[in-house]
Amino acid sequence: MQIGDRNIILVFFLILILVVLGFTGLLIVSDFQMNFVDSLVSTYEVSGRQSVHKIEYSLRYGKPLENFYGIEETLQEVKQDLPEVSEVQIISTDGQVMYDTKGQVEDRVLPEKLQKLSNFGYDSETNYSYGTNDGYYHVFLPIQGQNSEWQGSFQIIFPEDIINSHVTEITTELVIFLIFMSLIGLLVLILLSKWIKFINADGKVNRKNFLVTTMVLLGIIQFIFGFLNYTSFRDEYQKIAQDNASNVSNVINNDIESVLNLGVSYHQLYGLENYLANITDSVPEIGLIRLNSANEVLYSSEDALSYDELADINLNEKDSSMIHLLPMIEDNEQNTAFLEVVLSEDYFAQRMQNILLDSMTVLLLSVILMIEIILFMVIILQWNYDKKGYSKKSPEELSESISPVLKPRIDNRAIRMLVLIVGAAVFMSASFIPLRMQELYDGAFLGMSKDMILGLPISAEMLFAAIAAILVGKVIVSKGWYFSLLLGMIIFGGGLFLSYYAVNSLTFVIARAITGAGYGSTLLAIRGYIVNEIPSEEERKEIFPNYVSGIYAGFIVGTVTGGMLADRLGFAQVFLVALGLCIVALLFVVFLLNPRGQLKNQMNQSLSQTSDTEKLVDKNGSMEENEGSSLAYGVFSFLINPRVLIFFVLVVLPLTISSMFVDYYFPIFAAAEGATTSNVGRAFMLNGFAIAYLGPFLSRHAENKLGSKKALLASGILISGALILFYNVSTLAIAFFVVVMIGVSESFGLVAQNNYFVELRDVKYFGESKALGYYENVRKLGQMMGPLVFGSVLTLGMMGVGIIGITTLALIVLFAFVLTKRN
Repeated sequence: MQIGDRNIILVFFLILILVVLGFTGLLIVSDFQMNFVDSLVSTYEVSGRQSVHKIEYSLRYGKPLENFYGIEETLQEVKQDLPEVSEVQIISTDGQVMYDTKGQVEDRVLPEKLQKLSNFGYDSETNYSYGTNDGYYHVFLPIQGQNSEWQGSFQIIFPEDIINSHVTEITTELVIFLIFMSLIGLLVLILLSKWIKFINADGKVNRKNFLVTTMVLLGIIQFIFGFLNYTSFRDEYQKIAQDNASNVSNVINNDIESVLNLGVSYHQLYGLENYLANITDSVPEIGLIRLNSANEVLYSSEDALSYDELADINLNEKDSSMIHLLPMIEDNEQNTAFLEVVLSEDYFAQRMQNILLDSMTVLLLSVILMIEIILFMVIILQWNYDKKGYSKKSPEELSESISPVLKPRIDNRAIRMLVLIVGAAVFMSASFIPLRMQELYDGAFLGMSKDMILGLPISAEMLFAAIAAILVGKVIVSKGWYFSLLLGMIIFGGGLFLSYYAVNSLTFVIARAITGAGYGSTLLAIRGYIVNEIPSEEERKEIFPNYVSGIYAGFIVGTVTGGMLADRLGFAQVFLVALGLCIVALLFVVFLLNPRGQLKNQMNQSLSQTSDTEKLVDKNGSMEENEGSSLAYGVFSFLINPRVLIFFVLVVLPLTISSMFVDYYFPIFAAAEGATTSNVGRAFMLNGFAIAYLGPFLSRHAENKLGSKKALLASGILISGALILFYNVSTLAIAFFVVVMIGVSESFGLVAQNNYFVELRDVKYFGESKALGYYENVRKLGQMMGPLVFGSVLTLGMMGVGIIGITTLALIVLFAFVLTKRN
């Protein structure tokens, strides 16, 4: 291999390392930041909570919050406990700033962004909420008056630099690791390139050597990189936990000293156990707090019955880093004491387990991304060498060519990467669309219940995706696939942008409708590229599986990444990330798929363009140019044909509606059960894995062992059975199981549906391609109806899910009975 060829390989490999490890590192850093913020805020909440209790005590005895003399002294106590805090304020229920540490405040309003926090108002399920604005974190603790009514909020403000300084340390370590691992990887690849041929003598990329070498090498690098980051993360988090323990100790010390200064002795501190227990509840990384004298435990956060058990615990055997000791002043009887704060090993282990789970999730995503990028880089490398060979040809050689070319085209398998990018942008918000709608919910309209309204964005998205898929066929006929693709991606990007800026329920539903129309047009136009630009039927059959694989890879990457980013950035910001991917996809199309830069057989292209266009419209189920009444009658007759109608009504619609448990119901249920958006994303990932990776295996065996009819029935029984199981055992674990089972069912069930449908005599007579187009539209109709059906029956609680499951099972059994009668 020549020096220039090797340098190109090394450059591509370096880019691959930076992209994959950079993706891994980005999610790790964001995960660290989120955990650090939660930990620090919970510590600040301890100090603020004591002040809130003092204010609430006065309010319950009739002191009005609007005229609270001396409240600035209470606020100043928090700043004394937490010197890094910028300001402490009291906020009214309508967002007015009432007091700060200097006293009463006039004509100052809380920024609108912070007033929109979902938990700014009193919420019995949460103790506090927080948000950011103009470089500062704002922590809100609700203040309750008489009858536990929300009277206002206690606000603690601290600069983002406190968080950023720690994040910068982690980021610096990550960058050092990344550079180090990149250099090691390049060095190893340089050594391997002396024995392994990546470019053959004929200028072709040795696909097998390149794939195996880069995958093994990058896989090892990625694993080491992930381990180093996990170790660094664990050490930093332990340091943060120790700092929090120190801060909590100082708060407790100041509170106890204020009582001791009144002449009370250590043995007279009434109710201190409850006070300490409340703190351990507020700061979960703290497992035990004790106030000890020289010879005995005076007070503990555990109740009195646990003292003997606690005495058996030899804290000296624990890691000293897990214990924080703070000497205290003498009381009026010259008694000394010290405060002992013990970090919770169980909580710390659980947090590290969650971090490890996040790291493994990121690692798995990175492996998928790595494989896809390597496959794409092989295509780019080959394209680069083809162009080099073309540029070396003389004008005489070009003139002798029977089929004149503009320049070598990129391998059509590059479509896989384009579809992955588009798919990731489409599915990035899939795990939280109902939750975002819940945030924007501003009251019922059109007489619909809240549950039904929460499903409207998904229904609108699916409906307009189906409509666009029909209409864009005519656009492709008149303007071509390239124009249709650019138009679809622009509409898609506009929908994502509007999704970010949506301020209420109606605008969000409109935004998702535009988004659906955009990506529906985009995906169909990509299929238009496959039909129009690939004249060979055999090659088209090879490219379509790449198209499908790209969709599912995008689904996995998009749902999991979107879920993790939503936990860290917020729901709205994820739409901007998806918009960024949409722009990347647009650039991909402009620079790599532009028809003017593609290899064309100009003689054959002009002759076959019309027939290819007709094939495209036919393949996507759109109407042909002939729009006479006979065709309309033919479509109507096909749709009401008993075999077709029974299949659509008894199989396609109920199974598609039931499968929307994943997209609509599961995110809402999981959030209510306390699951993070990241975990919801992981459930979507498992669903996608079941479809993408079990699908080829299960569908092949189901077809061979059962046949399409029995496989179809088995799929329906599996989905309905999973919903009925959830109705009987409504736990988060079972909900995860149902999501996976729906994925398993669809992995072979969708293929069985397709095979059964195309085998119908009426389908063959009507035209397979057109019939499949209507089949896809019926599925889109089911996806649109799913959220509305779930929303309408959820007023019945879990019984609603059971009704859907039982109804689906009954329809499948009825379909089996009809099949038996027909046979």
